[in-house]
Amino acid sequence: MLNKLVFVAGILLLFSFVSKAQIAPAKIFSDNMVLQREAAIPVWGSTNLVEQITVHLIFSEAKTVAQADGQ
Repeated sequence: MLNKLVFVAGILLLFSFVSKAQIAPAKIFSDNMVLQREAAIPVWGSTNLVEQITVHLIFSEAKTVAQADGQ
């Protein structure tokens, strides 16, 4: 019983370290928003760490790295 408790506590501790990045798109992006067809779609947001960001839109994908200021 104690081994299971230690194992679960270890897993929870591991996930707390993994999930420190707080990535958030700009507030303008929301559910049910309408995008212009066949036009460039600029996407922006913020994070609290220098983090690699990947944006997926149905059939396309874009990757970038957040700057040191989180933008």
